[in-house]
Parts: sequence; structure tokens; C-alpha cells
Amino acid sequence: MNIDILNGFLKNENDLEGWFFPPDMLSLAILNDIHSKSNIIGNIIEIGVYKGKSFSFLSHLIKENETLFGYDTFPEDYYESTKLALEKYGASVKFELIKADTSELNDDDIKAKIDGKVIRILHIDAGHEYHEVLHSLLSFSPYVMDSGIIVMDDYQDPEFPGIEAAVLDFCEIDRPRRFIPFFSGANKIYLCSNYMANIYQDSILSSERFRNSSRCTIVRDFAILKGFSKLPTSYEKTKKNLSKFYESSDVRLVTSNQYVENIRIKAKIYGQLNNM
Repeated sequence: MNIDILNGFLKNENDLEGWFFPPDMLSLAILNDIHSKSNIIGNIIEIGVYKGKSFSFLSHLIKENETLFGYDTFPEDYYESTKLALEKYGASVKFELIKADTSELNDDDIKAKIDGKVIRILHIDAGHEYHEVLHSLLSFSPYVMDSGIIVMDDYQDPEFPGIEAAVLDFCEIDRPRRFIPFFSGANKIYLCSNYMANIYQDSILSSERFRNSSRCTIVRDFAILKGFSKLPTSYEKTKKNLSKFYESSDVRLVTSNQYVENIRIKAKIYGQLNNM
């Protein structure tokens, strides 16, 4: 996404209903540029579309031969609202909107739709309760390419403590790949496979917008680059702290298909829509 397109979307973003804010638009645009420069090709999937604000933004990140998928239950007129938002504010790209409750999906359901279509960006913003968040992460992460990114919405929202718990539990598992948080934006946290974390962090810090407005924070056994920090450190200190951290490493646990299935069942039982 070039800067003119980003600025154009930011100018109109208040016309779109939804909770998707400029700092994370900027963060996603920069991460997408990293993919473009490295010729990383894959599809983008959004789980939880609402009325299409972030879906329209994500359409501007789609390249030739890529597809944008959106999963949602689409109650009321949300399906038409999303299509209208995409038509008015999005890019003309290949897309598919899938009406489904993802907490009801099993692996066969997901394979039937996206098998063979690798994901480079997975944006999760559906039900916010612990089990359904963890189920979305466990179910769709196997289709994320090795250099792909998972974007988790409303991390640390005090209304939904299950999001942070689900993300941290997810990041304690090898599948055999392990995903870890590498960057924290405004209200989203960004995950990637463990070997890509420092690569993405170096690329983000090379941007003038983040160079001296970030800091490094250590959580469990991973280093997270905090963008838009209230307590930023200099570029040199941030780089030094990251380098010191990456001198060490660790290993994690292994999961199973039965574990994922148990989480799917609980995602349906304890999902946000069932408890409102």
C-alpha cells in the first residue's frame, strides 16, 4: 500500500463504522510493504468482518493472484454493508465473503474452503471470549505460511481478558511451528513464526515512523517491539535490547488434534454470542 492510498483511506476512515484505528492501519501497511519487498505472496483472511471497515482496508493490501476472504455470521444487513463499504472505499480485488460461525467449523470445513490457499495475513476479530479466540488461532494457523503474520484484535481490552489469555496460551504451543508475538500496535498484537520475529522487528525499526517511537519489552520468553510507545527508547537502545534477547532461545510444548477439537466444542459453548 503506497502512502497516497493510506492517506486517502485515513481521510475517509471516519465514514466507516467499526473499531479499526489509524495506528494499526499504518502498522499493517508497513508489514505489507515488507511482504511486497520480499516477494511474499499469499491470501489474506479476516475472521470477524462486521460492516467491512477493516475488510475494505485489507483489500488495498491484496496483490495480483491473491484473494481476500472474510468470515462472519453477517447478521442483519452486515453482508450488504460490507459489500457497499468495499465498493466505496476498497480496492477492486478478488474476494469472497463466507457466512459462518467459525466456532462451529472443524478442520474439514476450513480445508474445503482454503486448502491449498496459503495465508500471509490472518486478521482475527470475531468472538472475544477465551475459547473461541483460541479455537480461531488453532484452526486457521496451520494454513498461515512460514513468513505469514497473525493479527489479533483487542489485545489487552479490559472488557475481554480472554483474548490476552488465549493468545499467550496459543504462543506456548509448538504445532510443530511456534507462533509468538513480535509487535504490539495500538489495540492489536502481531504474531509470526518464532524464527521470523527478529527479521520483522528489524524491518519495522527501519521505518522512520517507528525508529524512535518504540521500545523492546520481554514477555515470558519472547521479545515484543512496542510501537507507538508512551515510553519510547532510542533506536540504538531498542536494537541493543533486542540483540541481547536473541542471544538465548527456548523450546515449547506439542498439541494434538483432540486438543483442538475440545477447544472447538468449548468455543461454541462459551462463545461471546451465547453469553450476551
